[in-house]
Amino acid sequence: MSKVPISHRLAAGKAWIQDDFPESARIALLHLLHDLVEQRFIRGWIAVDKEIRRIARDEPREYNESKVQEVNAARLSVRTTLNSLQWTAALDFCERIHSRLAVDVTDWRGPNDDTQVVVTPREKVQLYIADELERIFLEEHLAFTFVENEIRARGRKHTRAQLAKAEPTFADPRLSEARQYFAKAMRYFENKDSPDFENVIKEAVCAVEAAAKRLFPESKGKP
Repeated sequence: MSKVPISHRLAAGKAWIQDDFPESARIALLHLLHDLVEQRFIRGWIAVDKEIRRIARDEPREYNESKVQEVNAARLSVRTTLNSLQWTAALDFCERIHSRLAVDVTDWRGPNDDTQVVVTPREKVQLYIADELERIFLEEHLAFTFVENEIRARGRKHTRAQLAKAEPTFADPRLSEARQYFAKAMRYFENKDSPDFENVIKEAVCAVEAAAKRLFPESKGKP
């Protein structure tokens, strides 16, 4: 995955956008579509228009792929439809770009340019799309993330599910002290009225330190 954008790093503490797909995010998504078409990572504007019309529940439109003006009309239709989508439908469309529109990139090679080969497999194209969608979500500070081929809500529910995987570890009696720190961190985290993230981090660090001392008693940290 590409590096977290500076715009996101500077927005630390800013509230995540949970119920919108703002105009700036739609513009970023349109730029991504242009990029994908240019690299032949997706089937082209006519295919994109067909898919976004389906998402928007608009009537399908027939195009002549051999005519440039028809391709341009499809591109303009995509932009218009994207701007009118409900925010949840815009997220649906993001998923469909990845799952439905991504294709193998092929080229003709050989002594007489008569052999068609895959130069970029679909799986690699999908990784690129997932990475770019995640970048858009971070740049726009949207409360969503692209994980395991789908968009998920970012935040407590997802985080809590991940933390639940760690909790069985504390059944080890050697981790009783670490478990107490972990429980305290979770109380700070689960406070719906006023979550204290600073103390969440503090108590989590204490839990790690306590676990390390019990599991590796012979190891001495640097002063």
